[in-house]
Amino acid sequence: MSWTDFIPGVAAAKWIVGGLVVASIAGGAIYAKSKYDASIRKPLEREITFLTDSIEANKKRAAELLATETAKVREAEKARDDAITYLEGKYHADTKKRDADYAALRLAHGQLLDKDAAGCWPGSSGSPAVKAGIAGGTPETSGGNPLSARLEGLLWAAMKGIEDTIAQYEFCQAYAIKVSK
Repeated sequence: MSWTDFIPGVAAAKWIVGGLVVASIAGGAIYAKSKYDASIRKPLEREITFLTDSIEANKKRAAELLATETAKVREAEKARDDAITYLEGKYHADTKKRDADYAALRLAHGQLLDKDAAGCWPGSSGSPAVKAGIAGGTPETSGGNPLSARLEGLLWAAMKGIEDTIAQYEFCQAYAIKVSK
């Protein structure tokens, strides 16, 4: 025991003073911590504001760039579509002309003949109808024996198919040249 224990009120004052000291130390620590936090928070808040503004500016620039590039793509697509429309129109016009030329050629040429065929001449074992059609003729004077309708159709179809294939190739080549410009 100490001599202060015998003085009334000193013991209580010790406790009060001790409590006040502890409270002031805790208050000072809390105040110092808040000042420290504020000193860290201010630069971070400035950084957050800067980054937020940068993000918004980048969004705006990206939207403008997207709009510009989208317009360029739409313009290129329209030019491509116009080129395709033009080429398709030209191709279809050429197809009609080619079909008309093909029909005129087939009409003007008549039946296809096989100059190397044997056995269909008078005196041979060929069909009587063919013999009657070319009676008195020879392969050299008549240009040859007529082909069967089926074979003739196949040959004309092959010729037309070749012409169509060439026209399609020319269309594709023209398209490639138009698009690559």
